[in-house]
Amino acid sequence: MIIAGAKSHATEVIELFSKSEILEDICFFDDVNSLDTLFNKFKIFNSLESVAEYFKTHDSKFVLGVGNPKLRLLISNKLENQGGTLTSIISKSAKIGKYNVNLSPGLNIMSYVFISNNTTIGRGTLINTRASIHHDVQVGEFCEISPNSLLLGGVIVGDFSSVGANATVLPNVTIGSNVIIGAGAVVTSDLPDNCTAVGVPAKIIK
Repeated sequence: MIIAGAKSHATEVIELFSKSEILEDICFFDDVNSLDTLFNKFKIFNSLESVAEYFKTHDSKFVLGVGNPKLRLLISNKLENQGGTLTSIISKSAKIGKYNVNLSPGLNIMSYVFISNNTTIGRGTLINTRASIHHDVQVGEFCEISPNSLLLGGVIVGDFSSVGANATVLPNVTIGSNVIIGAGAVVTSDLPDNCTAVGVPAKIIK
């Protein structure tokens, strides 16, 4: 399997495979940085042509190893165009509800995440370490929910939005698409598309 990305977030994604029987079959894709291996162990493909050849003879599945929402979409499209299949990776330590939980393909659900019942997580989204997604929450496609962030009951988050580390979104608040919420912010009211909000309570600054 290929992890798409070979720096930063990818070095955490590989840990989710650390006790897996397929660890020795893991490799990476990075067409930006000129690296041959990661941790002197895992092969890195530097071109889409080499990835296409790999998919012809190996498992076509890949997981995303970058955090930025737009970059996650870009890399996903690149690898799918080469025959890859966007796939989720879910930490064994994550706590996920058993009832009416809809998890789309291509997710990163990292260590100690909590996802309650009656929730929907859109395609390609990253739910990072210790984030909490409570009942009746809907998270869109290719979002980034950062470590220790908290989405309380009934929250809606639009596509390509990013919720910063330790941020809290209060119940029944709707976050638009392409929104950036700063680290530690407390969002008490709806936010429109294409804005940046920071502070306690969160205020739109852009």
